[in-house]
Amino acid sequence: MNKQPILILLVFYGMGILVQDKFAFPDFLVYSFIAIGLLLVGFFLLFPKISFEKYKAVFLWIFFLSIGMLSHFLNSKN
Repeated sequence: MNKQPILILLVFYGMGILVQDKFAFPDFLVYSFIAIGLLLVGFFLLFPKISFEKYKAVFLWIFFLSIGMLSHFLNSKN
């Protein structure tokens, strides 16, 4: 994630939109994904002394994937 970090996060955001469009997850599952993403980022921010450097990229990927799913879920018509 050193070369193009914003591009990679944008790709995962777009993948979240495509996943939500393709599978149309129900309400509770979308909110569960965003809660998991927020928890992962929260652990990274709240516990800086624990070495999360290996997993920082994965946490951000999951977070942006879930944000993409949530944004498409909130803006799509049923």
